[in-house]
Amino acid sequence: MKPEHIITIDTPLCIRCGLCGRDCPHRVINITIISAEVTTQNCLKCGHCVAICPQNAVSISGYEDSPELITGDMKLEPEALISLIKGRRSIRQFTNQDVPSEIVSRIIEAGRYTPTAMNKQDVSYVVL
Repeated sequence: MKPEHIITIDTPLCIRCGLCGRDCPHRVINITIISAEVTTQNCLKCGHCVAICPQNAVSISGYEDSPELITGDMKLEPEALISLIKGRRSIRQFTNQDVPSEIVSRIIEAGRYTPTAMNKQDVSYVVL
């Protein structure tokens, strides 16, 4: 059976920095004298290797979206994060009003990016 996602290394782009191999939890990427190489497709398909590569030499097929690039100018102040986490509350009093479909879509989209333990949990949503 052919894997749903295939990891590839664009050899001319690879600078052999080793970040992809060191970040891979299953160690399926090795660095050779020429380039990084994928030793097996039996990995988590977590995308860490794609996200960490400074040359965009690593790719994984089968995903609709490209990974979100993390740049040095993307900052979240620790105090703001702690305040958001501490201020989180569950909703116990609901109102009888419609929620715009755009907001529901954004909430579901955010849920797509939450960790699911090895990208293998079957996730579904029920919207009432």
